[in-house]
Amino acid sequence: MNISDKKLKKLPKDIPTIINGIFDCHRNQLITLKGGPKEVSEDFYCYDNQLITLEGGPEKVGRDFYCDDNQLVTLEGGPEKVGRDFDCENNQLVTLEGGPEKVGGSFYCYKNPNLPLSEIIKFIFRCDIGGFIYSEYSDYDNELLDEINKNKNNKHKIMKLIFNK
Repeated sequence: MNISDKKLKKLPKDIPTIINGIFDCHRNQLITLKGGPKEVSEDFYCYDNQLITLEGGPEKVGRDFYCDDNQLVTLEGGPEKVGRDFDCENNQLVTLEGGPEKVGGSFYCYKNPNLPLSEIIKFIFRCDIGGFIYSEYSDYDNELLDEINKNKNNKHKIMKLIFNK
């Protein structure tokens, strides 16, 4: 279902609860996802809007979830499970609380200038991430985050990674 580039301020009332395929509402003027589908079998695109919350969005996305280029400060209300990539770059995030429990692919959080590294590390322990984490921190920090993600069940190794840079 494609309702992108329509200058919508809110989602139409006739959106099905389950979308078999792609749901695309990017490049509108949405501030909320209220009334959106609860499950999308493929991709969910809500990037380039004015979203201040992900409340009302899907709980489960079969492939990619793109909420980049909005005004989000938290990921509360976003999907619990994303089959492939989760992209929340270029927002105003200060925390990753409310973020997904599982991301099958990579997690992108570049260009969130108020998002501290400590929030990303906490997120790694809460989320099962199948791929890499991409942030605006240096390459070294991205390598460190990937190592923490790979070893998140080995607290001793993680402490060594963090404190023995």
